Amino acid sequence: MTRGIGAIAVALVLGVSHGAAVAASVVQQGGLIVVGGNTKCTVAMNDPDQGVSYTSAHCGHNGDRVTVNGAEGLTGTFLPSPLYRDEEGYTANDWAMVLWDDGVALGPNWLSGDARISPGTELTSKDRVCTYGGVSKTKRCGTFAARLGNTVFATLPDGQAGDSGAPVWVEGKGMIGPYSGISKISSSSGSRGLARAVHPEDGRDYSVDEEISVLKRKFRIDGPVTHTAQRPVETAANAGAQLGKRLESLSSEDGSAARGVLPAVLAIVLGVLVAAAPDIVSIVESWRSIAAARGR
Repeated sequence: MTRGIGAIAVALVLGVSHGAAVAASVVQQGGLIVVGGNTKCTVAMNDPDQGVSYTSAHCGHNGDRVTVNGAEGLTGTFLPSPLYRDEEGYTANDWAMVLWDDGVALGPNWLSGDARISPGTELTSKDRVCTYGGVSKTKRCGTFAARLGNTVFATLPDGQAGDSGAPVWVEGKGMIGPYSGISKISSSSGSRGLARAVHPEDGRDYSVDEEISVLKRKFRIDGPVTHTAQRPVETAANAGAQLGKRLESLSSEDGSAARGVLPAVLAIVLGVLVAAAPDIVSIVESWRSIAAARGR
């Protein structure tokens, strides 16, 4: 029990120090932003000439204030596509701009380069599509699968909570747009899914049924299916849930005594998380570091 509680104290301390350590002087492509003081997403691409960055529309609401995770003085305003609709299963035009305040410096597009792919550019299954999430912090690649309106579908692995808005690009060709999440269909034969990336400009609307048809054609599935459109954002609620699972996993190693006090410990920790939502990211990332160290 002592070791379990001690680990919690260390995590909270490391969360504060880590937040100070990641302070940056510029907005980084692939870096983390916090929208509306609660939702964490990733920067897809910077446009220094316009003073804007791109991310996913589902990360916030029009007019939300934006900060850079772990940094001071880097603030802006969230401006989602006016054509985006925050409805279950809806994915069209899932892009947004962050209009940065005067004096905010934007870093280079070190992952994708500055070139952009227009929505009319022909892509094939031979095109290598890659992304880099601000939370997963790994380059993950797949291939082009389909296009629907301004949305490009690719065979990429699921992103982690907070990877929404991450850059998605085609190697050797340029940037597609922000990572929107994974669209999945499930049938009696199992579940299949494709990642979404959205060109950062307004395109035609499309229905959930049209998206389902794209997925069914890709995976050659006939008959009825269920559809989900996952959005990998990180909020106070899901950050707390992830931390709770991490605590339960670590504490279970201490035996039944630790498990006996686990509910009380979780209640305290989750209460802190809800009360201090802007610090959630630092705490969770610290737990990930501790878990990685224990595994080495």
